[in-house]
Amino acid sequence: MEKNSQDPFSQFRNLGEIVEDMVKNSVGQWLGNDFVVNFPAVNIIEKDETYVMEVAAPGMNREDFSLSLENDKLKIHGKAKEIDTPKESYKKREYTYREFDRSFFLPDHADVDGITAKYKKGILRVIIPLKKKNENVNQNIEVS
Repeated sequence: MEKNSQDPFSQFRNLGEIVEDMVKNSVGQWLGNDFVVNFPAVNIIEKDETYVMEVAAPGMNREDFSLSLENDKLKIHGKAKEIDTPKESYKKREYTYREFDRSFFLPDHADVDGITAKYKKGILRVIIPLKKKNENVNQNIEVS
């Protein structure tokens, strides 16, 4: 998500996402197939009055997530139990049930009081309604 185009630092905020993508796509190649970079894939859909974030997190439960706001940043934390499977049974492994953290800057016009989250069929959906102005607040978001 991009900050308001009038914000001179918006491009620098996106730099973190660019670096994260570079790490996700290249570190595993350097370290081999046994190394798993644990950043779940995220789709961000822009609609007229909302943003919809879809976080791919198969095998987790809604209790495994915590979402929070710190000023204009949405933080998503996930932690699930590792399934006991002998390492030898994997020919290739591209995802695990380890702990992860993702952070996203919210646009100035996000309605932080209206953010909702729901986990269903391996996808955590975060709905971010939009309004005219975003106040700097800290709060937790319940996952249903």
